[in-house]
Amino acid sequence: MLRRLLAGLAVLLVAFAVVLTVPLCRTVADGATQTVYTDRLADAHRFAGLAGRALADGRTDDLRDELRQYTTVYGIRAWLLGVDGTTLASGDGTPAPDDSAVLADIDAALRGNQPPPPAPVTPSTPGGLLVAVPVGMGAEAIGAVVTLSPLDRLRGDVARRWALLVGIAVLVTAVLLAATVPFTRWLLRPVARLDAAAGEIAAGRLASRVGLDAGPPELRRLARSFDRMAAVVERTLARQQQFVGDASHQLRTPLTSLRLSLENLGALLPADPADPARAEHGEALEEVRAMGRMFEGLLAITRLGSEPAVVEAVDDVVADALVGWRGLCAAAGVALVVDVGPGLRVVAPPGGLRHLLDELVENACRLSGGTQVTVSALPADPADAAHAADPAGPAGPAGPAGAAAADGDGLVEVTVRDDGRGLDDDERTAAVRRFWRAPDQQNTAGSGLGLAIVAELADAAGGSVVLRDAGPGLAVTITLRTAVVAVAGQGAGSGLVGAQPGEGGGVEGDRTGGDRGPDVDAPAVGVGPEAP
Repeated sequence: MLRRLLAGLAVLLVAFAVVLTVPLCRTVADGATQTVYTDRLADAHRFAGLAGRALADGRTDDLRDELRQYTTVYGIRAWLLGVDGTTLASGDGTPAPDDSAVLADIDAALRGNQPPPPAPVTPSTPGGLLVAVPVGMGAEAIGAVVTLSPLDRLRGDVARRWALLVGIAVLVTAVLLAATVPFTRWLLRPVARLDAAAGEIAAGRLASRVGLDAGPPELRRLARSFDRMAAVVERTLARQQQFVGDASHQLRTPLTSLRLSLENLGALLPADPADPARAEHGEALEEVRAMGRMFEGLLAITRLGSEPAVVEAVDDVVADALVGWRGLCAAAGVALVVDVGPGLRVVAPPGGLRHLLDELVENACRLSGGTQVTVSALPADPADAAHAADPAGPAGPAGPAGAAAADGDGLVEVTVRDDGRGLDDDERTAAVRRFWRAPDQQNTAGSGLGLAIVAELADAAGGSVVLRDAGPGLAVTITLRTAVVAVAGQGAGSGLVGAQPGEGGGVEGDRTGGDRGPDVDAPAVGVGPEAP
C-alpha cells in the first residue's frame, strides 16, 4: 500500500509541476520576446520617421548610411522599401526577404498597417525576428521599414530561463516527494498495524491487539475500537469454549454410561433376533449412538474459527482409519476398496481429514444400500476443480478451491463412492442443509447434521465438497489445497497453514450444489465409526 500511495502522490506532484511549469515557461518566453520586439519596434519607427523625410526630399543617401551603420554595429539587417515593394535602401546591400513567412507582415506595412507582434520565441524557433513599420499611415503610406534581427541571443536567454524554471520545479518536486515518504509512513502505519492484527485474529490468535499510540487521530480511534471489539470477541469465544468444554465433560460421561448400560442390557434379552424386545433394544442403542455423533458434530462446528487448519498426508490418514472402516463395512455387508497413492499432502480442516472421511464412509455403509464403497484420492485437474467451485460457469462465483485452480495452485480430490441408490438432483441440492434427511431415511437413526458439518469443515480449510451421480450410486468428493501451495514459509509438516476458517468454497452438488446428507453424525467430528 505504501508503494502504491507513494506512486500516486509522485504522479500527482509531477503532474502539478508540469501544469505549473509549462505556463510559466510560456510566460517567460513571451516576456523575453516582447522586450526584444519592443526595442526593435522603436528602432524601426525611428527609421520610418527618417525615411518619411528622406522620401519627401528625394534624398535617401543619409538614410542608407544610417541603415548600414545600424547593421554594422548591431548585426540587425534593415531595408527601406518603396510602396511597390522595391528595395530603396539596404543596410547590407541585399534585397529584402521574400519568403512566405514574412511577406504577410511586409505587405501589411506597405498598405499602411502595423503587423501584429510575433509569437513567443522558444529555443526551437527558426529564423530571425522580423519587424515591419509603415512609412506614413493608412492610405498615405509611401513605403515601409523592415528589420530582421538574429535570435541566437534571445533563444539562449529563453533556454537558460526555462532550464532554471525546470530545475526549480524538479527540486521542489523532489523535496515534496522526499517529505511524503515519512508522512505516508506515519499515515499508513496504523493501517498496517490494523491489517496485521486482523490477520492474526483471523488466524485464530485472538489475543492479538493493535495497541496503536501514533498516527492520525481518526485511525487511533479506529484502532482503539478494533481492540475493544477484539477483546469482546475473545471473551465471547472463551466463554463459548468453556461452555463447550463443560458440556463435553458433563454430557459425554452420562451418554457413555447409558450406552454401556444398554449394551449390558442386551446380554439379558432373548437371543432371538425376531424378539420385539431385542428390536427395541437395537433401536435404543442406535439412537444413543446417533445422539453421541450429533453431540460430537455440534462440538466440531463450535471449533471452527478458533483452531487452524492442519497439513496431513492422505495415505497416512487412510491407513490409520482402515481398521475401523473394514469393521464398519463388514458389519454392513459392504466391500471396501481403497485406492490412495502416496505423497499427497493436503490442508485439512481443524481436527483432521479423518473426521470427514469417517463420516462419508459411515454414511455410504449405513445409508446407500449398495454393496461396495470405494475411497480414492488423486491430484485434481485444475479445470475440473475450477468448474466444481464454479458450477454456474465462468460468470458464477468461484470459491477458494476454484480460485486456486485458476491460478494453477495444487489441489487434491478425495472421493468416497458407493454403488447404492444414490440421490437425485433435488436431493443432492437439499442434502447439505442441516437436519435434512432423505425421504426413505426418515425413520433411520441419525440427526441429519453430518454432511453439513463436513461441508463447513472443508470450507474452513479453504476447500469444497461436491456431490455427483456415480451411476449407480453417489460420489462425494472433497477438494482440498495441497500443503505446498497453502503453507506460506513453513515446512510441509507444519500444522499452521494459510487457510483460515470461512475462506473455503462451501458445498457444491453437480450444478446446483448440495450434499448427500441423509444422515451425518459423529465420525466426522472426532469419534471413529463403531461397528454395531
